[in-house]
Amino acid sequence: MEKMAVESTLERLFATEEATSLIDELSTRRKPGYRVLDLLVKNPDGVTPSRLASECGVSTSRMTVLLNHLQFLGFARRTRNKSDQRSFMVTALPKGRALLEENKKAISKAVNGLVAILSEEELAELVRLMGKLSKKKGED
Repeated sequence: MEKMAVESTLERLFATEEATSLIDELSTRRKPGYRVLDLLVKNPDGVTPSRLASECGVSTSRMTVLLNHLQFLGFARRTRNKSDQRSFMVTALPKGRALLEENKKAISKAVNGLVAILSEEELAELVRLMGKLSKKKGED
């Protein structure tokens, strides 16, 4: 398919209400706060703020602001690190875990709505192409 045809197809696809909603959902969830909650849920014993900052690609001062906000909203909690009293461990609270699960369901629903129009072959091709793009992004 020519580049112009691909661009035209993508423009039509992303002009749909479902696609716009999905893009909004994904862009919201790419924010560091969402990534922090995801990391906290995956590490129930807790994570240090410096590790969170590193894995989210933000400064430690930015992470402090994010953690203050998550803690204020009741999504996360800081406690003293038992093995090193000089540092803190951050854990997800039930409210944060529930929010993350709710968001994952919303993304899944939006994605399923978009891919429902694809045949099995088209879906397999989409997965292959997404994998190729993901590998390319990882090289950059």
